[in-house]
Amino acid sequence: MSTLGLPADVSVRDAVAGFVAYKRALSRKFRTEEAALRLLARFLDAAGITNIAAITVADVDRFLASRRRTRPRSYNHLLGVLRRFFAWLVTQGLLEVIPVTANPRRNTAQRLPYIFTLPQARRLIEAARQLPDRPRGQHRGLIYSTVYALLYGLGLRVGEVA
Repeated sequence: MSTLGLPADVSVRDAVAGFVAYKRALSRKFRTEEAALRLLARFLDAAGITNIAAITVADVDRFLASRRRTRPRSYNHLLGVLRRFFAWLVTQGLLEVIPVTANPRRNTAQRLPYIFTLPQARRLIEAARQLPDRPRGQHRGLIYSTVYALLYGLGLRVGEVA
């Protein structure tokens, strides 16, 4: 018996339901993660694996390969969900080891910072100064030019200026 009262011979669907219930008891929405785990349960069910003790590293690798994730962030999210799920099963005493050995993908598509030259910054600040006022946005030109000057001159982030 696990600490949740689940029998040691538990189905994949029951394990997923238990894990989702645990996360929701912690006030987490867990909708995207639940959908990913249901995909895993359907995949394993189609492969004839209904007991969590029968899940192997090869099964998890086949599942990950079956999910076409072109972006590293999406793949890494799915991988993280699987790792947390299986780690939880280990802490519950339902599995001996985590059957996830895949490595995360490198995320090389992140935006690179761009540093404005002084003439570019001056043109941007001047263009911002020309912004017209609006009924719900008085002094837009002054505000935006000041914000851009602070961002550029002091190297602040947007949240720090706001």
